[in-house]
Amino acid sequence: MRKLLFVVVLFLLCPVIVFGENFEIKEYGITMSFDKNWDVFTRESDRNDYFLVKYDLDYDLLQKNLKDNLIYLYAINERDDDLGIELFITTNGKKADAARPMNLEEFKEYASLLAEERGVENYELYESNYKYITYDYIDENEKIYFIEYALFVDYRCYFFTFRKASLFTNDEIAQIENVIDSIVVSGDGIQYVEGGFTEGTQEIKGFNYQRFIINFIVYFIFGSITWTIVNKYILKRYRIKK
Repeated sequence: MRKLLFVVVLFLLCPVIVFGENFEIKEYGITMSFDKNWDVFTRESDRNDYFLVKYDLDYDLLQKNLKDNLIYLYAINERDDDLGIELFITTNGKKADAARPMNLEEFKEYASLLAEERGVENYELYESNYKYITYDYIDENEKIYFIEYALFVDYRCYFFTFRKASLFTNDEIAQIENVIDSIVVSGDGIQYVEGGFTEGTQEIKGFNYQRFIINFIVYFIFGSITWTIVNKYILKRYRIKK
């Protein structure tokens, strides 16, 4: 009983584990988490970053390409079949000229404009920590497939663009959503849209049960191991023998 109580208390007191490495785009205060399958390079990465060695890239040339193309983070989810996923994070760099957030109808109108710019008719509204406009399209000339998420926070638009040389599988979309779900923007954190999504538009994800269960299992194992060590090597020395 004491062991179970110890584990429960440990779970409640400890912060939620983020499964992966955190990266920050300091200029805009964007923080996000990537699991071990992703290799990540940002403008803040140094000359000794493993990314450069792994992909045989020149630091100055890569930084120039990032800045010339307004890219703030570049990530690769590599696979053996050369059909890995690339991620580019960009922004329009300007705050919107508005005295208030968009309402939901204005948000949908802008979503239509973004989708039209990408040459697609349909878009979806996705909600996690923030509300996103998302759409997919293909570069017919290069045969490259794209999934893009547009985020409006603090009156600025951010674009998270994933691309791949073949159609995205359901598992890959789930990996992408894990990255999107980890995004946090510092500052005022004002979402650039008012109102909630309707049920017919997007299912609200709400509480992440999968992550909660994983966290509980990890904490339970960690707590059990900790209790065993404490009980065996520390408390045993001070336990009164009957």
